[in-house]
Amino acid sequence: MQNVHSQQEFELTSAVHSTPNGIEMGVLTDGTPYLSARGLADLCGVAPSVIITLTSRWQEQRDKPRGKMIERMVVQQGADPNNLYRKVKFQNTPVHAISDKHCMAILEYYAFEAQTSSERARQNYRELARYSLREYIYQSTGYNPNLHLPPSWAVFHERMTLNRVPPEYFSVFQEMSSLTVDAIRNGMPFDKGTVPDGSVGIAWSKHWDAQGLNIKFGARTKHPHKFPDDWPQRDCEAWIYPIAALGVFRQWMNEVYLPEKFPSYIKGKIVKGDIAEKAGYGLIAAVVPAQIQHKK
Repeated sequence: MQNVHSQQEFELTSAVHSTPNGIEMGVLTDGTPYLSARGLADLCGVAPSVIITLTSRWQEQRDKPRGKMIERMVVQQGADPNNLYRKVKFQNTPVHAISDKHCMAILEYYAFEAQTSSERARQNYRELARYSLREYIYQSTGYNPNLHLPPSWAVFHERMTLNRVPPEYFSVFQEMSSLTVDAIRNGMPFDKGTVPDGSVGIAWSKHWDAQGLNIKFGARTKHPHKFPDDWPQRDCEAWIYPIAALGVFRQWMNEVYLPEKFPSYIKGKIVKGDIAEKAGYGLIAAVVPAQIQHKK
């Protein structure tokens, strides 16, 4: 009978299987999210053999004190207490898939009930519990976070989508994505009146000419740059630069633009009323890299 049961389990396959952040996980073709034994062990802060033994020998483990506690938690999660995992296939490779509900029950045990509870398990349980509540509220209210981006993020995404450059070149706007993300996170409006890549582009263009970088890296060239339809700025042509100069640009950003010119740009926005004073100075402190003081 065991062989027949295993064969039936193998009829279910994994639609997605990957290891984001080193945690092995996936989704079955019936929509059930799961972790592998190794993935769950990592969340619980225990050796993979602990989870493998627990799940593969569940029928003998469930009568022991640990097993009784976990079985109670599995039932509370609304999951099947008779089997802790499902044997499935992903691209013809066997996978022991532990469903999300079984995972939460086992994680709860190692977080709070095990004789030597795991701080890692507690942290992960709390994080996943918060995430589940968030998903519950999203689903209950019909909220789709992908359709409700804050205005600054929506504009940033739109401009990134509109402006691509050939692979042998880089653009100032494209290379500013990391700075832009940090700035938006720290309260900078990314809108029709605040276009920081313009400030960077002008300063870098002057630096390029002053240093004669075209001699070292080759000529820059103009490339179409588009703005959203409802913006006052018109589509234009902006400089793009040879990819070989990318390292020099990044060094200039960190050593020249951010500490010397970015604060002036933000202060100008404060004076114009585009950014509140407290938020502006907080933004400067958050984005400008700290200068290491060397002892002489």
